[in-house]
Amino acid sequence: MFPRLQIKSSASALHLDASPLTLQHFSSLPKAKWSNIQISGNGKSFALGDLFNISSGPSQTLVFSGDLSKTHYIGCHWQSEELIVEGDAGSFLGEFMSGGRILVKGNAGHHVSCCQKAGTIIVQGNVGDYAAGASMRSRIGMRGGLLIVEGHCGKWLAMRMRRGTVVIHGQTAAAVATDMLAGTLILCGAVEKPISCGMRRGTIVFSSALQRPKEIPEDGQLWLFNEVLDRQGKQISRVGGFTSPDAVELSMLPLLFSEIGAHLPDTWRPYSSRVYRSLGDRSVSGYGELIWLFPKSQ
Repeated sequence: MFPRLQIKSSASALHLDASPLTLQHFSSLPKAKWSNIQISGNGKSFALGDLFNISSGPSQTLVFSGDLSKTHYIGCHWQSEELIVEGDAGSFLGEFMSGGRILVKGNAGHHVSCCQKAGTIIVQGNVGDYAAGASMRSRIGMRGGLLIVEGHCGKWLAMRMRRGTVVIHGQTAAAVATDMLAGTLILCGAVEKPISCGMRRGTIVFSSALQRPKEIPEDGQLWLFNEVLDRQGKQISRVGGFTSPDAVELSMLPLLFSEIGAHLPDTWRPYSSRVYRSLGDRSVSGYGELIWLFPKSQ
């Protein structure tokens, strides 16, 4: 039996570090001492019982509830079993996660799934910037596992991502896959440019009509990255691009969709294995690929 933690209204305004709250920590202590676990917030140390109402929860599942939008590092170094957030979660959800499953029944903040190694994270709402990317504690982003976002995603998705799979149901903001090293992104909604600046390897799959090749200029380049944003939102100049898209057959698509098909919107199926593909980023001698899907009827 593991706890259900309901944040008190008086604590929801504090910026809390929830990284000590793991199944391993709770299982190592008798239930009577759970309330004495120390967590930090706003530069101070608090006893868990002063911030949360603690009750018995499901077996092998840690449950958070309430307004946790300022509670950060939930599921940090999560290793196994299940974590459920009944509401919004703060930033750094699932950082360095190495197994198990995290489900958020709301929105999540910035740096979701950063440096994730394995396991599955599902966010039923929106996520902020830098999802599946690098963090302040590592220059390498997501290294494995699966991230599903059923809402929209902020800027800088998959920056320096090395491995793993990300599925975004809604819209994705600018600077996706910046300096991406490898991995797979499946972007179901509209995607704001610029895209894939400095991408070295990996795959991005689109289906939104806003990114169809028919809207790409026939100048031998997919995009010129002359309006790339730096981290302060200022425009900088960086010339690069991708090859003009070609129609090809990709036999790997049925295998990919068989593995994650349950996490895709119903509007995505069925799709043909014949796609448009573009390669780049040529400014860094990259071999990443951008793929556009279209229904079998087309």
